Amino acid sequence: MFFGREWHRYPEILWQMLGKSGVSSKASSKWFRPLIKIYIRLFGLPNVSWQLKALYFRRFIKAFRFDNVLDAGCGIGLFSVYLAKKYPKAKVDACDLDNDYIAVGKKMVNDLGLTNVNMFQADLLQLDESSKYDLIICMDVIEHIKDDRRLVANLYEALKPGGSLYLSTPHSRHINRHLKRFGVTYESKTHVRPGYSEKELSEILKEAGFAIVRLKNIWGLWGEMCEEIYQLVITRLPLLVAALLFPVLVLLSSLDMFAKNRTGYGLLLIAEKGDAV
Repeated sequence: MFFGREWHRYPEILWQMLGKSGVSSKASSKWFRPLIKIYIRLFGLPNVSWQLKALYFRRFIKAFRFDNVLDAGCGIGLFSVYLAKKYPKAKVDACDLDNDYIAVGKKMVNDLGLTNVNMFQADLLQLDESSKYDLIICMDVIEHIKDDRRLVANLYEALKPGGSLYLSTPHSRHINRHLKRFGVTYESKTHVRPGYSEKELSEILKEAGFAIVRLKNIWGLWGEMCEEIYQLVITRLPLLVAALLFPVLVLLSSLDMFAKNRTGYGLLLIAEKGDAV
């Protein structure tokens, strides 16, 4: 169930995650590093948000048929590596604007001996592909890009007729957290907008020519509650407490997938490019 266990090879990723969460540690990396590697190997990367994101992804990816995939805005390549391992006959292109992320991802790809992954640095606003991919995944990227309509148009052009787009993004309500009074905040310096409403996101996709297959609210009561509790614990309590609580919160957050979630702090959208006439 736990996602990203192969990343125990690079325990420094955990420190980067903690640093972004405002967490500092006095532990010596020399003796703490082996413990981190063991923990990640058992429970995956300790981020409740990524774990729930992965659960949704693994659930819906089964419905797609693909030979060529683009992970647009892949970060360190978490989902690219997953796809390449799970579907060895598929070719996975993975790009990100951040060269540091690409460097880490390439190391993992090489260590695992994955020959069906091509990771490269690229600006999605300059993406120049036409009818190449059966599937494009774009997870928590669009809210970082000012010219979102150009991004979506480029993704549409890069898809083959009949191809699918799997996109996730925060809902515009996501900055209004339940535990905001305790300092839990999700205001990102790299976001150019807080998120989207269902109507806003649908309009942008339809304007580019996409047909909306599914638009789902995610991060409802269970997902949001577990994510906020984890953020509160990891910033206010010893890391050992967070480490013990993390697996429990991941299991509880999975209930989000079975809830109706009429409202939520995230949006999951699946869209298709129409067949050529």
